[in-house]
Amino acid sequence: MTSMEIKTNNQPRLIRDWYEIPESIRESEFDYLDDSEAMGRDFIEYKGQWYDLHDVLMAPESLQAMGWHGLIPDSAFSGVAFKYCDDDPDRVIMATVLC
Repeated sequence: MTSMEIKTNNQPRLIRDWYEIPESIRESEFDYLDDSEAMGRDFIEYKGQWYDLHDVLMAPESLQAMGWHGLIPDSAFSGVAFKYCDDDPDRVIMATVLC
């Protein structure tokens, strides 16, 4: 079995709507979306990078067993995981995952 390293500070982060993202970020990072496509999507900023939570993968069983809901791969050996906060569904906790 492959060992995983999960790094998080367990800080709840507010999920953002399209219009809460700086325009420069919308134009550079999410140029594949127009305003109508972006409506209803959730976005999060983590370590200076913005992520579209609509484009995440379901967390593998090994991460789900630890309470994580989704995974955004960065490479074959790393990614960003998130889980919704139990007491506030408008916030997520983010983590860097290394395999």
